[in-house]
Amino acid sequence: MAGHQVTALDMAASGIDTRSIQDVPTMAEYSQPLLDFMEELPPDEKVVLVGHSLGGLNIALAMEKFPDKISVAVFLTAFMPDTVNPRSYVIREFFARALPGEWMGMVLTTQGGTTEPPAIMHFGAEFMKQKFYQNSPTADLELASLLTRPGSCYMQDLSKGEKFTEESYGSVERVYVVCGEDLGMPKEFQYWMIENYGATTDVMFIPSADHSAMTSTPEEVVKCLLEAAGKYA
Repeated sequence: MAGHQVTALDMAASGIDTRSIQDVPTMAEYSQPLLDFMEELPPDEKVVLVGHSLGGLNIALAMEKFPDKISVAVFLTAFMPDTVNPRSYVIREFFARALPGEWMGMVLTTQGGTTEPPAIMHFGAEFMKQKFYQNSPTADLELASLLTRPGSCYMQDLSKGEKFTEESYGSVERVYVVCGEDLGMPKEFQYWMIENYGATTDVMFIPSADHSAMTSTPEEVVKCLLEAAGKYA
């Protein structure tokens, strides 16, 4: 991408990793491919980290552990935790603010009653069409529907973990890319997370992007990433 070396990593129990999500009990284990990549970076190299959706928690773990190896972290309509509340806070708030019937079309497995965020979730094709890919090409929706696998928000694990720290996680430059037509994580909630963080976050906006901005507005996403890289890297 414009002369930058790009590495797209599959998290555990995702993509080509054949394990099931039940075999990956913690967010740290789920994020291990990213953490291993960061560990192995040459000492003279830094990265632009990009996290989408739940991937905001993956890159937050990397920011906490390897702040000196990151030029900027880009949250693309992603969960962005703060340093005051438990790591699970923004996810819990997301589910608490959902309207009745919001998650029709998903297969949910709960662990603490119906008021708790689900332990495991699997998105149905119609849900993905209506919430995640409504502005994306049909071919991308069909491919995503074929490849989707059960996932987890790791609420119990994140609730028990230490808070992210200002000294590590909070020291990394941040960009938040708001997707204006995201029906899965509405822009109002994206802006709430930015305000909730209470620290300087560079905000970019893609008006017509759905939740899967990389398929609905790929050129605009590339522009945002290049701008972030040019400004901070």
